[in-house]
Amino acid sequence: MTNNFVYVFKKKQPAAFSWAAEIRSYCEGSIDKPSTFTVKLYSKILNHDKSQVQVIRCNIPYIKDEIPLVLLFRALGFISDKEILEMICYDINDKSLIELLRPTFEETEHINEVEIALDYIAKRSNSVHNTTKQRRIQFGQDIL
Repeated sequence: MTNNFVYVFKKKQPAAFSWAAEIRSYCEGSIDKPSTFTVKLYSKILNHDKSQVQVIRCNIPYIKDEIPLVLLFRALGFISDKEILEMICYDINDKSLIELLRPTFEETEHINEVEIALDYIAKRSNSVHNTTKQRRIQFGQDIL
């Protein structure tokens, strides 16, 4: 696989996710190894009625848990749902795409500030244990 290109894979079923997009970022001349960023489309079963919804989550370097896509946008400073939809959707009036994304937004609807999103991300790393909230927020910024 070539660095700095996005690759999209359809996962054979049964699997936890159905699609994944991956990019290995690398700066020429750097001695660091490439950083891999992955976005996955998951099917999630809702307990109350056994229906399935699709959610999108990301793997970020140095973070052990997957991060909901919307939370990543909020950590980057895009707070409103409309701002995030405008970044994701080619056509903001595409109702079917917006409905497909609804569960991804609902997954983190309680997180609506940059600092809270950065703290959420930092808490999922191996590097920030028993530290202050300000240091976690700074670590989250450094990761992104």
